[in-house]
Amino acid sequence: MTLPRVSLVLLFLACLIWFAVDHHPLVSPTPDNESTFLKTYTPAKVIDQFKAAPFSEQSVGSSSGAEREFATHQADFEPTLVIKT
Repeated sequence: MTLPRVSLVLLFLACLIWFAVDHHPLVSPTPDNESTFLKTYTPAKVIDQFKAAPFSEQSVGSSSGAEREFATHQADFEPTLVIKT
């Protein structure tokens, strides 16, 4: 093997090792590592206190992501309603 080929093989092996080590500690988001608060919280009781009209809508969304050594979970609540003044 010539020197450029050896260098190329070593570089490739180094990249494989870096990829394996760098991506190994990722924690995938699962229901097991989601907080009880996000699993059970609903803003309905709070929103009902301020409703002035029976019509309203609420957009609800959630997202999660894998990070190094932890997972993230996020919930979004976006109510649209007429409030009491």
